Amino acid sequence: MYDTLGKAKAILSEHMTSYVILAVSPDSPNTLQVRTDNRFAATGMLERAIDIFRENVVDEGWEIVWDTNDEDNEETDL
Repeated sequence: MYDTLGKAKAILSEHMTSYVILAVSPDSPNTLQVRTDNRFAATGMLERAIDIFRENVVDEGWEIVWDTNDEDNEETDL
């Protein structure tokens, strides 16, 4: 996976001003690999990508819920 990301990074850096690569390995389906050339540009690009996704991809009636809670770390009352 890392060699593949390195190749993608090399190609994009030759042709693009800024880039963000998001990838999930079949060996680690719960781990997101992120590569970027500029973390500030990446923040703006990802925010805009979410806007575009919401405007053009998600049909009416769909709701995206970003769950940031980690169930393993939640405290429970006993």
